[in-house]
Amino acid sequence: HLLDEVRRSLVAGARDMDHLLDALDDLVRVIAAFAGLASENMTRGAGWRFLDIGRRIERGIAITHTLAPVLKGPAAQLEVGLRLSLELCDSTITYRTRYPTELNPARAIDLVVADSSNPRALLFQLVRLREFMEALPPASGFEGAPGLVTRAIADVMNFSIDNVEGTPDAMPLVPVLALLDRVGGELMTLSELI
Repeated sequence: HLLDEVRRSLVAGARDMDHLLDALDDLVRVIAAFAGLASENMTRGAGWRFLDIGRRIERGIAITHTLAPVLKGPAAQLEVGLRLSLELCDSTITYRTRYPTELNPARAIDLVVADSSNPRALLFQLVRLREFMEALPPASGFEGAPGLVTRAIADVMNFSIDNVEGTPDAMPLVPVLALLDRVGGELMTLSELI
């Protein structure tokens, strides 16, 4: 019922930006309500496990696919892109709490990629994925999946943020781009496997 209302609102507001933003806000509320219901009310069986596996895979892929273009862009736009990446990863407040000074690109990348305590970071998604994959029955047909996720975790954990230290116009971004490409590919492979 709620999705039908949002769908009608989106169609009706397609030509009016303010109305469209209101409709998108409604859509976010519906999705958040569904996520809350699933989180609090679903029994922790196979259906819930696969729902969360899908969420973790999609969130991980989204991180790799949104951060990589930011890092490939012009150095002059890196700060704006990283601020957007922090926002897309719901990590702006966490960043500001930890680092109240100006934006440090290496710290921002570390927060959204390799911070195991950040529930929106790539590493957090991978660790949760491994837990879920290891909990599946041995004869589930996904025997290679935990190893794939373990390799991705090792890639992220072995990555040193020191590899990208520097000023925005002189940051060595090739290592982090390679990491994002590799882990994003592993997540896509896992998605196909499932």
